[in-house]
Amino acid sequence: MQGKLLFSHVTGLNDDDCEYSPLSYCSKLNIRLVSQNCESLLKYIDDLYKSDIELLIRSRAKEGRMNKSECWSELRHMAGRLLSYLQAVQTLVSTRKLWPELFENYKVHYIASSTPGRYIFLGKNVPEKMSADLIIGRMTSDPAKLAEYRAHAQELQKCGLDESIRANTDRKKFRPFVHAEVLLLDWIESDGGTHPSKFFNGYKYIGCSKPTCRLCEQYFTVHTSGVQVRSPHRNLYTNWRMPDVYEDQGLQAVKDRNELLNKMLDLVKRDTFRVLVERIPEGKRHDSNTDPTYPIGSTASRRNERGEYLEASLRSLNLDSLD
Repeated sequence: MQGKLLFSHVTGLNDDDCEYSPLSYCSKLNIRLVSQNCESLLKYIDDLYKSDIELLIRSRAKEGRMNKSECWSELRHMAGRLLSYLQAVQTLVSTRKLWPELFENYKVHYIASSTPGRYIFLGKNVPEKMSADLIIGRMTSDPAKLAEYRAHAQELQKCGLDESIRANTDRKKFRPFVHAEVLLLDWIESDGGTHPSKFFNGYKYIGCSKPTCRLCEQYFTVHTSGVQVRSPHRNLYTNWRMPDVYEDQGLQAVKDRNELLNKMLDLVKRDTFRVLVERIPEGKRHDSNTDPTYPIGSTASRRNERGEYLEASLRSLNLDSLD
C-alpha cells in the first residue's frame, strides 16, 4: 500500500513498478525513474498534506488496530520524511533572502566524533550481578521508597526487566559516545566560550538534524551555558556519555563536570521512579519528526485539484479489507 500510494501516480511509473510488500517494493521499483521524477513525487506528497486525505491517514494511524494502524503510521512517517527535503530547500532559499551574510565567506569546521567510553561494568558491577533491585538500592536510601520501587520492579520482572538490564550492560553492546549536540557545545566552550557574540545574531542555539534524545535534553537543561537545542523526542539511549575532561583543563573543570553529572542524575532518578510507577516510558518510535511544519490554517486554505483527486482515489478503496 505504501509503495502504490506514494509512487504509482508519479509520471513515468505504473502499478507494475512497485509491490505492496515493504520488503520487496524497493527491489522492484525503478530507482532511476524515481530519481528523475523526485520533484513530481515531492509535489504529490505536498498536495497530500494540503488535502483532507492527510486527516484520513492520520485518523487511521491513531486507531490502534493491531496489524492495521502500524502501516498507516509508517506511511505518514515516510511521507513526512520525504517532504522534509522539499521544506529544507525552501528554508535555504528563504534564509538566503533574509540573511544573505550567512551564505557569504562561510567556513565549515569538522569536529571528530568521540571515542567510545571505557567499559564500567566490572567487579561488583559485572552484568551477571546487575539487577533492578541493586540499582534501586543505589538510587535511594529511604526505606519506604526502597520498598515501594522494588515492589514495582518485581512486577516488571514478568516482562524480563533484569534480563534487559544485563543485556544492555554487556561489553559487546555498551559502547557509549558523546552525542553530536553535546560534542559541539563542548567544542564551542573550549574555543572561546558560549557568549552570545559567538552565535549568529546572538542566538545561543545549536541546530541538529534530528530531535534531541532524553539524556541530551537533560544535559542542556542543567548546563549553565544557556544554549538551546531542538525539542526532544525523549528516546533513551544507553550508549550515551558526557564529554571528557583532561588534566590541562584544571581541577575546576573536573568539579564543574561532577556537578553537572549530579544534576543529571537527579533527573534520571526522577524519570526512573516515574516509569516504575506508571509503567509508561516516554519517547517515540522514530527519532525523527513525522509531521512537516505548515503555517496555521494552510491545510484547509491551500487545497487544490490534485489533492482532491488523491482524496477521492483513496476513499474509493476498501480500507477495512487491508491487512
